[in-house]
Amino acid sequence: MSLAEKLAQAGFKPEASTEGEWTPYNGTYRCSWKTLRVEHDEKNQSNFVQAEWEIEEVLTGDMKRESKYPAFRKRFYLDFDDPTEDQVNNAKDLANMVFTATGLELDYTDQQHFIAVAEKVIGQDVYIRSWGWTPDKDVKGNILSEDQKKTIQQFRVMKKAVAEKKRSTQSVAF
Repeated sequence: MSLAEKLAQAGFKPEASTEGEWTPYNGTYRCSWKTLRVEHDEKNQSNFVQAEWEIEEVLTGDMKRESKYPAFRKRFYLDFDDPTEDQVNNAKDLANMVFTATGLELDYTDQQHFIAVAEKVIGQDVYIRSWGWTPDKDVKGNILSEDQKKTIQQFRVMKKAVAEKKRSTQSVAF
């Protein structure tokens, strides 16, 4: 039997490689808060707060993958002097994340007050529930074609007591 015949008999169909493609984390994790700093986006000419978390323990779900980037990252666009309604909502979301994870209240009086509290957040444990989501529409409401659709990492900060209930017998610390 020839190679072609054996491949056909096995029902082989070629598949595109997924090498180097990103996949979202799905699960519940104990993370360490690695970054909470104010930065400036030259492209958008605006300030934002960069927040990053690294997985320390898998309570349930996908195992940690090696990467030069933290497992979870998020930008919160803010203007301390004249915020838009969206920026006020971003500040609320960030404040709720910090308070849920650490019990600390952010100080938005100005950047210096914010930075003083943000420094206390670094290294603190934070519990995260995460999943992937693929939107059907873009931010303007336009329907996306299959080629345009990209999976987005979604996550929420959880209270420690709630996250610990998700712990499995196969929980893995790193």
